[in-house]
Amino acid sequence: MKVLLDGQAFRDKETTYIYLINRLNLPTYTGYNLDALWDVLGDSQPLEIEIYRARLILDQLGDYGRAMLDLLGDASIEFNHEIILRW
Repeated sequence: MKVLLDGQAFRDKETTYIYLINRLNLPTYTGYNLDALWDVLGDSQPLEIEIYRARLILDQLGDYGRAMLDLLGDASIEFNHEIILRW
């Protein structure tokens, strides 16, 4: 499944998780934290995730945004998801 995400939607932690749950069709019980995101990405079928305006994730979420992008990068290796960042 291919999903296009907009970095502008990553405004704060809560908004980000709601956005990801909806756009990536993640279970509604997904927790709003990186460990929960890792778990559900590990349980999902391979995804192709393209994030445009990805720089805004860093601008809006700071270190947490960097940790989230790192997690997505690790998920691409561990779970065979394709992650494309458009700055």
